[in-house]
Amino acid sequence: MQVNSGDIQKYLDESGKLKFDFVDEIFPDSIKLSLNKSQQRLRFRGCTFNNVDFIILQHRCALEFVGCSFKFNCQFTVDADNCQLTFDATVPNIFFGGLIVIANRPLDELYLRTQKYRDATIEFNGRYDSISIVSSLKEDDSLNSITLFGCNANKVNVNFLRLTLFDIENSQISSLRLDTIVSNLVIRVFSIDVRLLELSNLKVDAIKFEGNNKVTESLSFNRLSYIDHGLNSVDVINIEINNTSFLGKTKFIYIQSPTIFFSHCTFSGPLYFDNINSPRFVLHATSIAGDVFVKDVNFGKSSVETFTILKSKYINQNDRVNELVFRKNEFEALLQTSFSKEKFSDVLILLFSKISNNYGTRWDVGVCFTLIASLFFYFIYISLLGQEAPFKFGYTNWDSFVRATKIGSTFYFKFLDITHDTNFVTQQPISLGANLIDFLGRIFIAFGFYQTIQAFRKFGKDNQ
Repeated sequence: MQVNSGDIQKYLDESGKLKFDFVDEIFPDSIKLSLNKSQQRLRFRGCTFNNVDFIILQHRCALEFVGCSFKFNCQFTVDADNCQLTFDATVPNIFFGGLIVIANRPLDELYLRTQKYRDATIEFNGRYDSISIVSSLKEDDSLNSITLFGCNANKVNVNFLRLTLFDIENSQISSLRLDTIVSNLVIRVFSIDVRLLELSNLKVDAIKFEGNNKVTESLSFNRLSYIDHGLNSVDVINIEINNTSFLGKTKFIYIQSPTIFFSHCTFSGPLYFDNINSPRFVLHATSIAGDVFVKDVNFGKSSVETFTILKSKYINQNDRVNELVFRKNEFEALLQTSFSKEKFSDVLILLFSKISNNYGTRWDVGVCFTLIASLFFYFIYISLLGQEAPFKFGYTNWDSFVRATKIGSTFYFKFLDITHDTNFVTQQPISLGANLIDFLGRIFIAFGFYQTIQAFRKFGKDNQ
C-alpha cells in the first residue's frame, strides 16, 4: 500500500492515540513527519522509504523501524529529551541507503542492528546517551562510513563486519568501542575527549589521531592487523597519533603495522606495548610519566629518540635488564643515522663498541675481539722481525710445526701482556714498523680487556 506523508502527519496530530504501527507500507515520495506530542511511539515494520525526514519535537518519543528499506538518505532530528531511535534490519534483502541523526537534545538511545547496508553512510551530530551499531556478522554486510561530528555521548559501540570509514571529530564521549571489523577500515580521530577508548579485532588501512585529543581513563588497542594489498610504494596502514593526552592506562596489544607513529603525546598512566610487529615504530616529542611495559615488540628501523625515551623510562624504573636492551637499540639506531649523515668519527666509535662487546651486553664478544685483534697484530709483528723472528711461517714437517707452535704460543702470551718489553722477542733492535704494530697491538688488546670487563659488569649499579 502506498501512503502519503501528509495524510500520516494529519493522522498523528489529530488522533488521540500515542502508539502507531505501520506494516508493509510503501512511501514512494519524500516523507517528512514531526512528532508533536509527548510520548508518541511510532513503529514501522516491513516498510519501504525513499527520502525520510523525521523531526521529534516532544520528549519521551520513540521511533522504531523493523525490517524496513531506506533506498536513499534518511534524516532524523531530535529536539526533545529522553527519546529513542531503533533500527532493526536483520530481515534478508533489507537495505539502508544512508542515515543522518542530529540530536539537538540528549537522546536516550540510538540502536542499529542490521544485516545489510547498501554502501550507506551514517552520520551523527548531537547529544546521546547510547549509540550502538551492530551487524548480524554476515559476509555480505557492508557499510561505507560512520561519522560522529560534534557528538556528546555516554556510550558508542560499533560491532560491524565490513566498514570503510569511521570518522569522529570534535566530540566528547565517555566510552567508545570498535570491535570485530575486518574490512579495509580507515579510522580518523580529530579533537575528541573520551574516557574509555577500545579498538579490538580490527583489520584496518589507517588509524590517524589529529588535532588535540584526550583519553582520560583508558585506551586499548587489541589485536589490530593490516590487510596486505601487495602495494610496494603505498603505505597500506599507518597508525598516527598526534597531540593526544592519555591520562589513564594505555594498551597496544597484538598489532601488525608498517608504521606506528606517536607525536607530541603525553602518557600519564601505565603504558603497555605487547606483541607488536612494526618495521617503523616511532615516539617523537612524547612524554611518558607512568611506568612503561614492553614485551615481544619488533621495533624495526625505529628512531634514536624512540629508544632514548624507553631507555630513560627503564632507568627511572630501576629495570637494568630492559635499560640495556634499549641502550643497545639506541646505539644501533645511532649507528645507522651516523652512516646516513656521513659522521665517520661517530661511526668509528659506535662500530668498535658494537664489535668489541655489542654495546656492553656481550662479554663473549669482548673475548673474541681481544683474541682476534691480538693474533692479528702478533702475526704482523712477527713477520716484521724478519731474520730475528723466533720461528718462520710455513710447514716443513710435523716436528718443526709443533716446535714452532710452542715457541709462538710462548711469545704470544707475552704479547698479550700489554706491559711487555719492546725487545721481549729479540735483544736486537727492531724496525720502526714493528714498533708501531707493537704499539697498536697494546692499544687494541687493552681496549678488548676493558670492553670484556665492562660487559661482565653490565648489571652493576654503577655502569650507567
